[in-house]
Amino acid sequence: MPPARRPRPPLIRREVVHIENEPGYANPGPWSVRGTLILYAVMMAINFPVTLLAMKLESAPTYAGALVTVSPFLYLLYALLAVSPAQRLAREPRRLRPLETLSAGALMYLLYVLATSLALAVSGHNLDAYDAKQMAGAVVAGLIGGAAGAVIYPLVHRKLWMHRLPSNRRGPRS
Repeated sequence: MPPARRPRPPLIRREVVHIENEPGYANPGPWSVRGTLILYAVMMAINFPVTLLAMKLESAPTYAGALVTVSPFLYLLYALLAVSPAQRLAREPRRLRPLETLSAGALMYLLYVLATSLALAVSGHNLDAYDAKQMAGAVVAGLIGGAAGAVIYPLVHRKLWMHRLPSNRRGPRS
């Protein structure tokens, strides 16, 4: 009879961490504001080299012009790619679920686009890649808008997607 084989250890070892639900709610709480700001910073760190590559491939006239026009699909992909490093950097106890990550990225993108559009409207004319002041203003406004989305996300998440547990307001049953 051949000797029994020992099972091989898995190639990737995942440690399962049990996260308690937030008191009064049916699921764990959202990431902290600090955590979502770090997520946004990691997303922007991914965005800068990708924008440089896209500028070269698409023959965009300037780097700032390429920074202002970000694809929504790339922005959401940045969020999905940035969630693991952001969790480690922010020392958050749990990973964001994929739909939480996409909703955070979508909110950041929405405010990024609104802030950039507002900056372009205030400048008095349409997007001009060779107008350095307009481009600088639009890029800074976009960064501030995305950061505002990162700050607002935990509040929006708590109000819209966290379900409260039913309370026993009537007293004990007899």
